[in-house]
Amino acid sequence: MSELSKRVVKYYFKQGFKLFAYVLLGIIPLGCVWAFMVYGNDYDWKRQLFRMLFGYCEWLVPYFIFCFSMQAPTWHDSMAMSMGARRKDVFCGNLIKQGTFALCSSFGYILLILWSRQTEQMNHVLFLLAISLASGSVGHFLGYKVYRYGRKVMLISVIAFLITYSVVRVSYTINYYHMAKMFSFEKNIFAYILGFIILFVVMEILIYKANKKCVVIM
Repeated sequence: MSELSKRVVKYYFKQGFKLFAYVLLGIIPLGCVWAFMVYGNDYDWKRQLFRMLFGYCEWLVPYFIFCFSMQAPTWHDSMAMSMGARRKDVFCGNLIKQGTFALCSSFGYILLILWSRQTEQMNHVLFLLAISLASGSVGHFLGYKVYRYGRKVMLISVIAFLITYSVVRVSYTINYYHMAKMFSFEKNIFAYILGFIILFVVMEILIYKANKKCVVIM
């Protein structure tokens, strides 16, 4: 590996870890506030607190990586290419960035599970990992559209993402009221995981094609 490639890998690794640090800085104070609110209110307040933290991770982690990745073609990739990086290095760098964030988030989720002794949540780790990768890829691809068509695409994309993911995550509530059992989140969580992995692969193929035409954007 050349010295430039090492610099690119280091740059994208830092970007992925930096985003995870931002999420972590949001979780710690929020967890402290929630702990103060629920302490003593229930015989099992710790379980309630961790359930709230689980929900925070599963809702906001994919959203953060989606929004962060939309800036890749107009900011992060341009920074790397201005240093002389090859398009292949940029493509691999984005995979490193997304993988770093997804793995760090999943590892943090595992720590929460082990700390709270709620091992029944372990299958959600795979869900969080898969949707983080898929969300990052979708956001990255849409970033090219934002550069081409303007900021309105970003706003529309964010709204569409929130609506789509909300449908996925509240589907277990729909099932609870016997409205649509086929969309049950808990029942079909592994189907969702497989779907997100397929989406990730498809989007990376599209990103690779779009990446061939990318230029330094100042």
